[in-house]
Amino acid sequence: MKNLKYILSKGAWTILLTLVVMCCHINLNIALAKSPSRAVISSYSFLQKNGVYINALKAGAHGDGKHDDAFVIQHLVDSVNSIGGGTIYFPAGTYLLNSVLPKSTVVILLHSNVNISGAGIKTIFKLGDNLENTHLSLRIFYFQPNNKETTLNNVVYSNFVIDCNGGNNSPNSKEMAKKYKGTALGSQFANNVTIDNISVQNNAGRTTFAFANSGTQFGVKHVVIENCNIHNVAKSVRGNQYQNDHSAIYVRGDSCLIKNNKLTNDELLTGATAIEIHCSHTDVFGNYVENFSKALNVAAVLNDVIGINIKHNTFHNVYTCLMLWVYSNHKVSDIAVTDNIGQIQGGLYPVFDLQTQVKFPYKNLMLSNNTFNIYNKAGSVKKSDIMTNQVSELKNVNNTFSVLK
Repeated sequence: MKNLKYILSKGAWTILLTLVVMCCHINLNIALAKSPSRAVISSYSFLQKNGVYINALKAGAHGDGKHDDAFVIQHLVDSVNSIGGGTIYFPAGTYLLNSVLPKSTVVILLHSNVNISGAGIKTIFKLGDNLENTHLSLRIFYFQPNNKETTLNNVVYSNFVIDCNGGNNSPNSKEMAKKYKGTALGSQFANNVTIDNISVQNNAGRTTFAFANSGTQFGVKHVVIENCNIHNVAKSVRGNQYQNDHSAIYVRGDSCLIKNNKLTNDELLTGATAIEIHCSHTDVFGNYVENFSKALNVAAVLNDVIGINIKHNTFHNVYTCLMLWVYSNHKVSDIAVTDNIGQIQGGLYPVFDLQTQVKFPYKNLMLSNNTFNIYNKAGSVKKSDIMTNQVSELKNVNNTFSVLK
């Protein structure tokens, strides 16, 4: 009665607002009652501007590194998606992912409008042991098209760690290494996806972040990967003897941004690429790359590549700064590589390899204000600093290449 008198004293606007909030909570509980996780999330969620907000520990996850949390996490993702979206927050803890979805190679199937966030480096998702033996195309967090969703839309993944546990999930032969995906996070089709401040470690698969499809048209648009840390991939993972073909960030799309990421290995790798883009209208800014064979690969294999800006990146102890692929007479133009710095190891390969994989003509390439130190025991470079082939309108301005013993 006291609450009723209080509400009435505030007037009609307060009564209307109260009724709206009550209706929202009623609708939320009805939706949750229809979901597979209704028992664990109905009491630990609340409405916010962009949907529900759920604390995963309060909603049934263990986070102790001992119990398999994959089943609970999948139910939470499915449930939040079924009621229109929201955010699942994972407090500090280690969330063991020790099972794969039935008839699938995916551990956690992602959905549109369902954000996943954590408490930074204190929130760890760890892959269980030996899952690669029966799931060669294993992907940890991944979206696959289905009858209800064809594209992963409008999501943010932020502030957590993915431990791929590569020492216990490594291919046991060269043939297996060709098939084992091991993707930490990705999608075949995506639009408006942001990956922010995620750390991934110990990935013995072929890709870490992978946003690409195999069709001739871009299925990925407006993907942002920023402030992330990828450490130890391919043969830099202890226990991995065979997997060396790895692209840490692999994107095939339009209008993407790869910014301020740190990609490192404990030792210099041969065959591994830090950033591989099959993109148009894409910026690669402010990244730090260390101990990869190739820092950056720009490829026109299935599609045109137009409008690439590569700027203010640092490449330390790599063999090649940039390799360009041009296949199947695709249109390639307007690539600008400016204000990058780095230390190149060996002098056995060109700093800019714009020839080896160039099979068709391309145009309008700018290389300007790049500074590289080339470390070589013999004190000389065995291959040119810049190797070009079939390019028109090349602008090579104010680039510095210093050979150091």
